[in-house]
Amino acid sequence: MGTTETIFTLPGAVYGDQLVHEVEVSTGINVEGRYGILQPDRVAIFGDDVAVSQAAIQIVIDVHVPNPLYFPEDRERARAEAAETTVASIPGWATWTLAEVQDWYDTNIGTPIDNAPATVTSQNAVAVLQGVVNILKQFNTLEGAEIMMLIAARNKLWPNLEGS
Repeated sequence: MGTTETIFTLPGAVYGDQLVHEVEVSTGINVEGRYGILQPDRVAIFGDDVAVSQAAIQIVIDVHVPNPLYFPEDRERARAEAAETTVASIPGWATWTLAEVQDWYDTNIGTPIDNAPATVTSQNAVAVLQGVVNILKQFNTLEGAEIMMLIAARNKLWPNLEGS
């Protein structure tokens, strides 16, 4: 039939590239879209058989649900951007300097281990056990933050891996 151009009126919120892709997938015709700054509620869709398929294209436009994460690259970008927010939300040490991390470790893990008695007796057994439990709690806190950091780093470096 040949390449033709048809102007369609769009609903309020539209992601143009997503809409054009939906038209192609739904109708099976190869189309391109052109949008104007002065008329953002209009799209010119052109390609082979557009004139013949106007009704089918209008149906796709009518049921179009805008999705900012429609394309894989949009989902990857969103995951990579969310990674920084995830790291920033890790309590305390996400923004610490190396010296601050070392201070935390020394205070919460290193010093308690260094101060533990060399031998356990019946007189100090409860205190030693409480010290061990406190150190394990600190390791648990540290491990939780490390897992969050690892997942955020993975999502920043390889955003398409999550859920794949």
